Amino acid sequence: MSVSPDSSPEQSELDHKLSQRARSRRITDGLDAGPAPGDSLGDFAPEHALRELAELQVRRLTFVVFFRVVLITLVLGITTLLYWLADSDLATQSSLTVFAVIAVTYLLTIGYSLEIRSGNRIELLSIVQLIADLAIASIIVHVTGGAQSAYTFFFPLAIIGAALLTGKRTTIGISVAALILFVMVAVFGWLGWLPTLSGQEVLPNGLTGLELTRALALNGAAIVGVALLAVNLGSQLQQARRTVVSQSSAAADLQTLHSDIVRSLTSGLITVDMHGQVNSINRTARRILDIDTDSLVGRDLGEVMPTLGTNSLDGQRRSTATRI
Repeated sequence: MSVSPDSSPEQSELDHKLSQRARSRRITDGLDAGPAPGDSLGDFAPEHALRELAELQVRRLTFVVFFRVVLITLVLGITTLLYWLADSDLATQSSLTVFAVIAVTYLLTIGYSLEIRSGNRIELLSIVQLIADLAIASIIVHVTGGAQSAYTFFFPLAIIGAALLTGKRTTIGISVAALILFVMVAVFGWLGWLPTLSGQEVLPNGLTGLELTRALALNGAAIVGVALLAVNLGSQLQQARRTVVSQSSAAADLQTLHSDIVRSLTSGLITVDMHGQVNSINRTARRILDIDTDSLVGRDLGEVMPTLGTNSLDGQRRSTATRI
């Protein structure tokens, strides 16, 4: 499971290093069973970093999915309630279109949830959701008055979603698409090229040319402003991902080198934690002590080697590697 479509080169580099590390461990594992001292890096391992990035991407996508369904439910639900309280006809084309948008949003949310739980195609799912957001925004804006619609903010929200879910290039693409779609919906509706639905309270062609120009300028400026901020946010998030991947790659190199050095030692080596419990033991140490790895790892060093166990920890209880 990848993290972002814009960070694949860095992940490819890390995957290459992980495969090298795995080959190195397979070679040495034939001679040296049990955990290696290099494995004590634990949560700093690159596999852990990739897993954290993937989980973060899933959490972001889940947040955007449910934020959208809650927003549309509140906004369009309140609009429908106001129409009902005003004794407006809820069977008109415009009302039915609003209901259809709500229904499609819920259906898409169910589909997104199933895909998110499966953990597959997260990148593609993010792109599909952003495209769906733009389509839904276009429909809502046209049905509620075009350039004078109160729901033009759905376009900037799609741009913010792109910044959270993807990288700089995708955010720029979604921003350009949002601006173009808004202008097309507003202008085409004003010219009458888009069908006017029965029951629309605000008509797209109910503006003068000057009023249309003013609405386009204000809303367009808002979209561009949000786009600039979102691109900057997307760049920072992308840079943070690259930094994590780069550091994880360096950790993979360090861990591989550390493990190879330790495994090739001709003398015995035992590593213990802050509490004096054995973390790992190399092949030579097991041969010298004539002891099985599984019976030693996790036990107190003093139980097996009382002399070394007494002197293995200093006054500050720091981690210690004992050579035999």
